[in-house]
Amino acid sequence: MTKRRKFILQATGIFIVLAIWEIVGQIMGEMLLAPPSLVAITYVKLLVDGEMLIELAKSLRQMIVGYGLACLVGMPLGALMGRVQFEKIADFSMGMVRIRRRSHSIHIFL
Repeated sequence: MTKRRKFILQATGIFIVLAIWEIVGQIMGEMLLAPPSLVAITYVKLLVDGEMLIELAKSLRQMIVGYGLACLVGMPLGALMGRVQFEKIADFSMGMVRIRRRSHSIHIFL
């Protein structure tokens, strides 16, 4: 498959999806499924007004804070889990949970 044919197939697929979205959006109404023509107009309007950039900055800040907290908690916890032998700590409690045979687990599903 040549690059040109691949590009034409990809562009046709995108065009078909956008056409179906537009038709379904017009039928269902903009409150249920906004058509791409309305989305594009609103997108440009929000971008020109600068409102979209403000919201993007807020979302980016939340993402950075969440990632930072995940790193602060997750990395030390992962290192701790790698160093501590979990089997020795949880041997008693896990022994109660282990099921040796299938016939013993039937009562759980009943």
